[in-house]
Amino acid sequence: MRYAVKLDGSYSDLFEAFLGLVTGDPTAPGKWNLAIADYKVPEHIADICLNGKLVPKMEHADDIAIATTEPQALQEKLDATEKYMGDIGCEMQVTKCVYSIHNRVLAKSTRVFYAGNKVIHETLDFKYVGVYFSTNAQEMFRAHYSEIATKASRMANMCLGVERMVRNLSVWDSRCLYMARVDSYLTNGSDISLDVMEAQIERLEKIQKDYLRRMLGLNTRCPIVVLYSETGIQPIRYRRILAALKYLEYMVSLPPERLVYNAIMDSYALACEGKISWINDMRIALAKLPIAVRWDINEDTELNNKTVKRLQKKVHESLNQWITESINQSSRVRDILRNRKERENGKLVYKALAFRHYLRVEIPKHRLAITRAVLSSHALAMERMRWKERHRTDAIPQEWRLCRFCKVYQEDVIHALLVCAHEAVTQIRGEFLNEIYIHIPEMRTKHSDPGEMFRDMLSIRSITAQLAKYVYEVLEIFYAEPMLNINPQMLKEVEDSDIEYEPEE
Repeated sequence: MRYAVKLDGSYSDLFEAFLGLVTGDPTAPGKWNLAIADYKVPEHIADICLNGKLVPKMEHADDIAIATTEPQALQEKLDATEKYMGDIGCEMQVTKCVYSIHNRVLAKSTRVFYAGNKVIHETLDFKYVGVYFSTNAQEMFRAHYSEIATKASRMANMCLGVERMVRNLSVWDSRCLYMARVDSYLTNGSDISLDVMEAQIERLEKIQKDYLRRMLGLNTRCPIVVLYSETGIQPIRYRRILAALKYLEYMVSLPPERLVYNAIMDSYALACEGKISWINDMRIALAKLPIAVRWDINEDTELNNKTVKRLQKKVHESLNQWITESINQSSRVRDILRNRKERENGKLVYKALAFRHYLRVEIPKHRLAITRAVLSSHALAMERMRWKERHRTDAIPQEWRLCRFCKVYQEDVIHALLVCAHEAVTQIRGEFLNEIYIHIPEMRTKHSDPGEMFRDMLSIRSITAQLAKYVYEVLEIFYAEPMLNINPQMLKEVEDSDIEYEPEE
């Protein structure tokens, strides 16, 4: 084969390649496919059998995997491979050739394998087609989870660090960075390695939760569910299982002569017999979802697209149910977030997950204020006094989390924004409401409950910026004064006595 190099319109002298293909040759993939087309290894009764079809080898470009269950059969295949490669002018790189044993009984043997006259070394961990495998642990994909978690964590920190260079990074832009650069690592291999080991998936979940908290500007004590309900991002456990189901849908739709079709049908047959298989791992992963999805394979006469579509629907229903129930059961956010609707095609529809419009407020400090107020990550007494702090080891009962100004009502977001009679707050509130009533006159008499009024205002996109500014100004007034701290010892004495507490006037 003769070649010439072109650089800036000039050509080099011709030169010849006597072995293999030149790196960068655009015709190399096609030539390699032609060269490897007749590559075969001797079949053996001990070879892997998928759905009645022997699979002695697999090829991905020039990466070849040979699999069998007998040492002698493996050596015969290595000899055939070394001979064929020599016949087409290629050379086996023995330094890159390794073998691994996935059977601990065979692992105790002292058999040595050769490629030509060179010894092939055993490896306990290896990578093939982007997936890491471990042979010395119960969890075959342990090394893969560790690798993608490390890369995802590193990339998440890089994406979050962008704000230091651009100063103010919007929530939407940060979300786009997450989906483009972090999500791809967290979902890597989800169609191969199903999440049956809690320790591994929990590590990925932590990376996702840490990123979303930083993206929204929330503290580590915020309710977990709001990280997903407000951003429209699926929990990684659900996202990975849905990706696996999408791949399953693809596999069952292939023609019977395709290898992957035979592999999934063989796995399904093993599952029906109650044996370890990819399908059984899928059933375990589905059952481990927060709202478990049960897949009784005995109810299905065969594995087809209809079955997979039904499972996908159940998983989506499980996700929506978990989001809805988690919000409704949380005393911290249910009053504001329950049953919210989003406009879709001109209609208001309930959406458990969506990117909420208040996250698009342009002024960062206003956006942070309304986000923390809505998602119970503020520093008012109702939230702060549930924390364990240096001077307080136990949470204060809700009835004692009183407003720092009026000292009568519980200090929560609704009270601070629409009830508290503190002079500075009422002045700002009056100016804000007058502005709102000009644009929305019916708001003046529409609500008698302040909580419902705030929910209604939060749903109106045209006043979101003004509402965020108002929330920021009110919270700044509250944060400027020390919180009304209830001494735990005095509280215990009051509770033990028959004296009724009377708030100061």
